[in-house]
Amino acid sequence: LFYSSSLLAKLGLTLLTTVTRPPCNRVVIIDRTMLSDSDMPHGADYVLLTADEGEEAGLLRDGNGRGERADAAAGADGTPSAPSPGPPADIEPANMMLAKKSGRRRAGGIIAIAALLGLALRNVSTTFILLMGGWDPRPDFVFERPYVASSYYTSTRDADVLKLLQDYQESTGTTMADDDNNFSGSNSTRPRLAIVRPFCEFDAEPLPATFSCWNDLQPCESSPPHGVAVDLFLYYSQTYSENDEAVRAVDSIIKNFYLDIEGGALGWSRCFDRVYAIEGNIPQEVDLYIPAAQEELYIWVNGPNRQFERLYREIQTRNWGIYDGPLGLGVFLMEGDMVPVKAFWLDRLVEEIEANRPFAILGSRYLGDKWDNMDAIDRGTYQWYHYDDVPPALSDHQSGNSIYNTSHPLLERLVSQLEIEAASPYTSIPYDYRMSQIWVEGLTGKVPRLPPKILINEEGHQIQLANNTDMFQRWAVAWREKKPFKYSTVMANYAATNLLPRHLGEEYLVHGAKFYSPWEPSISVTLVVSGLVSPDSNSDPPARRLLDSLDRSIDHPFSEVVVILPALSNETHYNAKNLRSGTGGSMAVRTERRLAGVTRTIPVRTQRREEGIPAFMDLCQVNVDTDWFMIATADHRVRRRVNLMFTPGTFRPVVPFTPATYRFCFSKNACRENVILAERFNPGHYRVVEDLDMLFHVGAVNEFCTEWKGRYGTTGEKLYSDEQGKEDNRERDYNKETVAPFGPTATSYLAYLVSKQYDWMYKLADGSLYGARPAFLLSNGTGGVDEDNCLCYLIDEEARCLRAAHACGCVWRPRFETCHERFSTLVGR
Repeated sequence: LFYSSSLLAKLGLTLLTTVTRPPCNRVVIIDRTMLSDSDMPHGADYVLLTADEGEEAGLLRDGNGRGERADAAAGADGTPSAPSPGPPADIEPANMMLAKKSGRRRAGGIIAIAALLGLALRNVSTTFILLMGGWDPRPDFVFERPYVASSYYTSTRDADVLKLLQDYQESTGTTMADDDNNFSGSNSTRPRLAIVRPFCEFDAEPLPATFSCWNDLQPCESSPPHGVAVDLFLYYSQTYSENDEAVRAVDSIIKNFYLDIEGGALGWSRCFDRVYAIEGNIPQEVDLYIPAAQEELYIWVNGPNRQFERLYREIQTRNWGIYDGPLGLGVFLMEGDMVPVKAFWLDRLVEEIEANRPFAILGSRYLGDKWDNMDAIDRGTYQWYHYDDVPPALSDHQSGNSIYNTSHPLLERLVSQLEIEAASPYTSIPYDYRMSQIWVEGLTGKVPRLPPKILINEEGHQIQLANNTDMFQRWAVAWREKKPFKYSTVMANYAATNLLPRHLGEEYLVHGAKFYSPWEPSISVTLVVSGLVSPDSNSDPPARRLLDSLDRSIDHPFSEVVVILPALSNETHYNAKNLRSGTGGSMAVRTERRLAGVTRTIPVRTQRREEGIPAFMDLCQVNVDTDWFMIATADHRVRRRVNLMFTPGTFRPVVPFTPATYRFCFSKNACRENVILAERFNPGHYRVVEDLDMLFHVGAVNEFCTEWKGRYGTTGEKLYSDEQGKEDNRERDYNKETVAPFGPTATSYLAYLVSKQYDWMYKLADGSLYGARPAFLLSNGTGGVDEDNCLCYLIDEEARCLRAAHACGCVWRPRFETCHERFSTLVGR
């Protein structure tokens, strides 16, 4: 914090402080103008004082050891007993403020001293305080409760922030209440709601940006929202004094908040009473969130779990306000990826809280669809479930972004159980999911399963878990009828799901959604139908079914269809009448397609393979006139609504991939070989892309195919040659399923782009985390679904999905226009 207007003084101070950290001993330089001549050693302009670690140092002693301490003794609560001309001894040097008087005229002397100290103390753990011309202490409130509980207020170096805070308290008359257990200011009779924005070390820098949309989508229509006092908490998981980036981020938010209030409260600040900075004090080494290690490291989610528990206890102290009881509306944990999509979201939230009281938790369960098309082993983030359905504790659980009633007795028991389990394998479960597991175990008596490796201790022995089922069942008996968990319609939890704007419903707040732009007609895409191996179209009904599905599709991006046909030795051209009846032999197919209200004509043309070229080389044989194309085999059909996604503004195609791991890939021979072949272009390649999911760029494909055929031959005859160039003698039956790819694939295409640094043209999204929206579905003959063929995800029409509900338990999702299997649920529990 630089009060001095002298640039040289600032440079000297910078040099002085950068060579010495962390704090151990304290060195204080005091300008003589701040003290009387009788207090200064004869002829001295500056006094250098030191103190050993753990000892308090006086700011002045004369040559004979006389003189009074310049710092006041601190009370037990850290509050100075009386005003003093110097800094309190228990305040860390880095937290001091600099005076604004005569630094300029002594800048030269300061720089000289700074340089000497920097050289002399380079290897000494020391922190410096520089006081130039006078002492200007921090406002008294930073040493008072509750602010003294957060190191932010003694760590910020922004004098404007402290002054704004001080001025606001003076202008509103809000001071510390006399009641030690109640800090509610002058509005103690108003209901209060706490909105908490948690963040960690890696979220600090972008934290201010998470509030930018609040000005565009105002939280409230009038101030205060429904007469409720709303406080905003910026909650850092670690300790502010140990992270300058976190302090600066909070400085920016608090400064803008109070400046807006001074300017007439035109922004989102008008909807809030105050902004506080609090901290969890979690040590950096255990403030962890490592989803990739969730099956092996039991503390992979330790950071969020401990942060939640400590927030719960901090709010219960009522130091910052009363957010429970008759006047408390609760605590809304609102992470940075919980974003408003409609204005006046705070008004609707307050209304919903009032309508649903009492409750323990009010929140949203998962409303996305990324689990729908996955096998049971691949259900979302929690990868250890091997039974046939998503467990009720997961499908019903409320997101951590919920409203919590910190005075509810059931929630108190749940949080206490989390604290007890902090040293057990159950700490490997995120707190929101774990509370749901406890509740479901109480309702059903079923103990949840944990990843096997989590249950092995450092000695390699199985960890025996405590049996708490009886206790949980008593909780369920006591509170089940009172419905302690209620579901919000104002909030929607999509938990890392890729969405288009049209997928949104009536919600005002959305959590975890990745928003992308839909396809636009200016982007022309060709559909390539590959894999036909018979020269007689009459024996190839799947090709006709695919084109029939294109007719039925109400929204797709294809402007042309190219059907690749086998080479014909005895025919000169193909009779299109056999492919599509009713066209009179025409090479075009007319279809009604509703796209922006315009009826389009989609031409269909055919292309013959060259003699001797197998079907698996179609990717490198097709000729299209558009910049982009997708390829599908004849045994697929086009979805009724194709959801191609693009990055907003730049319009890069969003392409889903699965990680090249044992679970997703290496357990399958064909996938393992696919990755091995891709690594020839890009060593260490780790992303697998299905051919059906890739939107190919014609120019990039041409370059890729030139290199691929140069390496492996026009028919791939050299693909599996050994290092000595020996030809592959593997017998190939191209009409049967093989255990390895014989031609170019989308995965190798991506690996080539990465090797050439061309992958920037795509936005790659991990389908194991964000799901995928395939443009094509496997054609299952007539497409019927019955008790023996329950494949709900292959249905894309509502009427057929509802007909299959009884036999297969299929459920229609209106917002996604998809059909899925019904998950086990205890909704209404």
